[in-house]
Order: sequence, then C-alpha cells, then structure tokens
Amino acid sequence: MEDSYNAYLQALEEKHGKLRSCSFSSYSGGMMYNSNTILNYWLEIKDNDGSILNVENKMAFEKTYKSAYRIKDEDLKELCDFIETNRFWAFSRLEFHQDPRFIVYDYSSSSGFTLYYDDTSIGGSSHVYFHINGDAMHQYNFDEQYTRLKTLFSGLADKGELLSTEEYGQQTLINESFTPDPKTETPINGEEQSICPNCGYKPVSGRFCPECGSLVKK
Repeated sequence: MEDSYNAYLQALEEKHGKLRSCSFSSYSGGMMYNSNTILNYWLEIKDNDGSILNVENKMAFEKTYKSAYRIKDEDLKELCDFIETNRFWAFSRLEFHQDPRFIVYDYSSSSGFTLYYDDTSIGGSSHVYFHINGDAMHQYNFDEQYTRLKTLFSGLADKGELLSTEEYGQQTLINESFTPDPKTETPINGEEQSICPNCGYKPVSGRFCPECGSLVKK
C-alpha cells in the first residue's frame, strides 16, 4: 500500500490540459432478480453552454431512468475547479487491496470516476484518461473528496436544463415476485403440495420433506 500512496504523491506534481469529459459510476448487485442498483453520470464538456450531462439511475427492484441535461459554463466551474484543486487524476494511482477475510461471493459493488483530458496544449496527447477506484479512495481515507465530487455531479442535474428523459425495464415488488401464493401455486404432477411442519419448506408433494427429511404426510 505504501508504493501505491507514493505513486499518488508523485502524480500530484503532474499537469494536464483541458478537461474534456468526466464521469461517475456506481453499481451494486446481488443474486435476487432485479436487485441491482445503478447510478451513472456522464459529463461531456463543451464551450458556450453546450455541455451535456447524462444520468442513469436505478434503485433495487425498480425501473431504470435516463435523463439528459444541458449545463451552463458557469455551473461547471465549481466542479472543474474542485477536480483541478485536488489533482483528482492523482487518485488513479491508488490501488485497492482486498482483504480476503471479507469477500462476499453473492454480492458485488463498484464505484469510481473517470477523467478525460486534452493535453495537446502542453505537448501531450489529445486523449488522456484516468480511472479512479472509489474503494481505493475510501481505503486511503479520501472519503471527503469522493463524496464532494459525487455531490457536485448531482448538483449539476439540479441546475441543468432537462433535454430528455426515458424509463425502461420493470419495477419488481419483492412480495409479489418471491413469495408464492398458496391459492394459486400449481401442484407438481397433479399432487397436492404441503408445508413441512418441521422446517417450513414448501412445496412438499411427497410424504417426506426434501429439505430436512421430516415426515410431512402420513
């Protein structure tokens, strides 16, 4: 971890040209159907009030909503100044170190930022990008900078001119989707189904519970 932090300190001395676009993405998901959550911001920076912010948002068991906003130059200033002041590209040098004791295999999550620069004004490439791992920022105690930049992204949507909005997918109610209704459940092979009195497993169509082996029907 020390080498990663030293690389971050060295990157603070770098200089870059004009910020052309930046994005924030967050994802989490488990094994349950439609339980994933998504929050994405994509900002394309143009001159003369021509910047466009695209937002994708989905909460667990809900539809996905997409919106596009036109952003004024004056409203971009705080976000761009914050990125420049904190040398946000340097955070891309931080590496996340997973503790194997806390790996969860039926759940995953990720978040981070991406910055795109045009460095031709300083003799560099016109396409320079940096990907920043949100978990690494948290691990190195940069939570304040992480939270602030995410807040600035959401603030742009509040200030921007709404250009379009759409929704897709379906909303899923857990109770309706995952809890069987005993009145409508279809019997297996025409046999009546029961609930195990020992462990509560359902459906049980035979004499013995397939889950715990208890006698269900005499």
